Amino acid sequence: MPKHLSSTEFNDATIAKQRAELLSWYEQNKRTLPWRDIHDPWATWVSEIMLQQTRVASVLEYFDRFMTRFPTPSALADAEWDEVASLWAGLGYYSRAKNLWKGAKQVVNEHNGEVPSDPKAVLALSGVGPYTAGAILSIAFAQEAPIVDGNVIRVFTRLYTIGDNIQDSQTQKQLWGLAETWVKGEKPGDLNQAIMELGATVCTPKVPMCLLCPLQKSCLAYQQADPLHYPYKLKKTKKRPIEVYLGLILKKCSSDTDENERYAIYQRKATGLLGGLWALPMLLRSSNSKPVKASEYAVFFPDKSDVSEFLSPKISPKAQPMVKHAFTHKEWQVWPVLIDVSQQSERFINELEAQLALSFSQLQWYSIHELDALALGGPSLKALIQAGAPLKARRGSGR
Repeated sequence: MPKHLSSTEFNDATIAKQRAELLSWYEQNKRTLPWRDIHDPWATWVSEIMLQQTRVASVLEYFDRFMTRFPTPSALADAEWDEVASLWAGLGYYSRAKNLWKGAKQVVNEHNGEVPSDPKAVLALSGVGPYTAGAILSIAFAQEAPIVDGNVIRVFTRLYTIGDNIQDSQTQKQLWGLAETWVKGEKPGDLNQAIMELGATVCTPKVPMCLLCPLQKSCLAYQQADPLHYPYKLKKTKKRPIEVYLGLILKKCSSDTDENERYAIYQRKATGLLGGLWALPMLLRSSNSKPVKASEYAVFFPDKSDVSEFLSPKISPKAQPMVKHAFTHKEWQVWPVLIDVSQQSERFINELEAQLALSFSQLQWYSIHELDALALGGPSLKALIQAGAPLKARRGSGR
């Protein structure tokens, strides 16, 4: 645990000097990123939403493609959710994409398709909180609007040896107060980006490069030789494992080519984890025995009193190795099984579809080529790739 200090060794004159040093450093050292130096509020908004909980390197491969398809709020507002989700697939936290989509509709309906510059109007947009609003207002509109993210927190807590729990409301208030003081002056957008850039490239979490820092001389944590003590927050609780059954249910059409193989998938409800994404049939597992027995997959056919008709000898489910998929506070341990019904009669498959439809609404059959174009949730994508399906690699696929 760090020393709990709350430094008072800063004032307006000190901050003005630090601010000038940081802006000079930023001008010489900033990375070239596609959303920088264009002063487009829509591009700023999209980039900041994508960057939430996501590394810059991961966003780079998504941003250009997304902006090419949706260069304006109107273009996004006119799109169907499935297309939006497919272009977001792999970035995770899909509620961000849904809020951006809803926010674009607000801009079209309430602001004639132009991202507003009024702070209250920006904060009223779906999914936009104080941080995103501050980024849009300062970067795109040159307003003195503060931002506080993980990088800013790390820089400020080290610079001023703020050792209190950063999750505490009073500490958050102090950090936002510092951000408000720092952003006042010339180039507020560059200033905000400079603090974040410093945190991302120099004042890093585990290996801070203090000798390269433009604020080294005035950094109290550096003077104490303990920058790694900051920031302080309570330890994360261990992610709760949840076991899930997953069915790789496969049939073939008239041709024997791989392109005529079809997997049963369904669209998940709009709310909750993986909301609105496409998935292979999944059900929670209550047993803790491992490995999963093939007979357990009778759970996919809830209304069939004699499940033997759907399992061996007509169908021999083949259990696959477990795959893991982590969310913020929980981890899914996914147990897939391959259920190949290609050799069964049309009547049998129709009955199977009727059974599955009781638990999985809007069940459809898609080829691998078609699945590549859909917003397929991470657990299903990982299971398919593990089973040998030639799907394109993307973030969240486990490779």
